[in-house]
Amino acid sequence: MNKNKHWIIFDYNNELKKENVYKCHSCIIFKNDSHVIVYKNIKKDDIKIDIFITYFRSPEWNMDLFLRGFLYKNGKEYEITGITMFKSLQVEDSGYDRIALCRISNNIF
Repeated sequence: MNKNKHWIIFDYNNELKKENVYKCHSCIIFKNDSHVIVYKNIKKDDIKIDIFITYFRSPEWNMDLFLRGFLYKNGKEYEITGITMFKSLQVEDSGYDRIALCRISNNIF
């Protein structure tokens, strides 16, 4: 399983805060002609978050489209309403390369 490191920021109510930025590891755990499932993992201090994201593989557009996602923290499940990967993004006074903006339906912090 090939792991990939990047940043992730959690967005709730369009509030991009530096305290919601974490280093994460991700890998593809399932892939076929029509779907891809990506697993993302965050471990920092006493925080452990597991994320599963399913993409639909669109051959017409030659890209993977977000289908659904779920986040697990402290034994609770939260819905991910969208995720976008950026080459770079500024959050407050800091810049991050290779960062995923993960939109969540509830505040998990």
